[in-house]
Amino acid sequence: QSATQAKAENPRTLILQTCAREGAPYADIARCTVESQSATQARLSVNIPLRFARLIARNNFGGMFGICLRRITFYGYPLRSFAVPARLNDCTYERGSAVNVHSDSILEGDIAQLVHKSLHSSLELGRRVPSSNHRYRVYRDIFSGNPHHSSMVQLPPLMPMEGVTLIAASLSLRYVTACEPGAPAPRLRITLVKLPYEDDEDQHVEKTLLFSTGPLEPQDWGPADIIKQGYHDFPQMFTDNLGINAEDHLHVEVAFDNFAGHVHLPADFGLKLYYLPNDDADPSARPEQEDEEIMVERQPGE
Repeated sequence: QSATQAKAENPRTLILQTCAREGAPYADIARCTVESQSATQARLSVNIPLRFARLIARNNFGGMFGICLRRITFYGYPLRSFAVPARLNDCTYERGSAVNVHSDSILEGDIAQLVHKSLHSSLELGRRVPSSNHRYRVYRDIFSGNPHHSSMVQLPPLMPMEGVTLIAASLSLRYVTACEPGAPAPRLRITLVKLPYEDDEDQHVEKTLLFSTGPLEPQDWGPADIIKQGYHDFPQMFTDNLGINAEDHLHVEVAFDNFAGHVHLPADFGLKLYYLPNDDADPSARPEQEDEEIMVERQPGE
């Protein structure tokens, strides 16, 4: 909620944008048109989790001092989130998907010069460098398989969380696509799968579609340049009202429709799940990743 000046310096338009992490592109999530220069308040309703946000004010009503706001107020409540990365050695790869090794001979002294900074934490130890006590660094990611095939990667089971309900998800997809110009680009779908318990009479597998992307069009560089350039960022996506019990047997599946190309994803491809904090839940049952406090808007008095 923004308090405006009720003068000609009122902005005509307010835009709220968010991004998933530092350096990622911002995307519009809310927009408000200020009706007149006499308006004293403008409200933007946002019903998604926010971590990084910025407010853009555009144009005014002819005032000579630019754009002025008296106050900006955020109403919200805390959420917890945890990332869902693909542990490459523990995933199940089906119908042509696989782990791809981009390089297994990166020297420690060459990391700063040759490897994009976003990949430094994802480098793994490899074989020993001849005649030394050092080891090569290895970089691997997920390969979606050959063109004109559909494939799937099944992630390891999520750690059960007692007394917790998953309420929302976000996807800040990082990817690189290889595809001929003008040809249909690959797409992907992310599904949360609930497996039945052994003593359940109904052994039905429940699947909840979290995200389905549009075409993942090729950008400025391809898979051969991932180590040097990193990955592209797809516009951030959100899903809410999940209501999924985190005590159940859950895992994530990533399905690829390759069409005329293929896709590379990093192990941490950008999926997060959200839940409300529960002080009564056993802290030892929570995921190993450090929780993050997220703010989402809430109406005053709720």
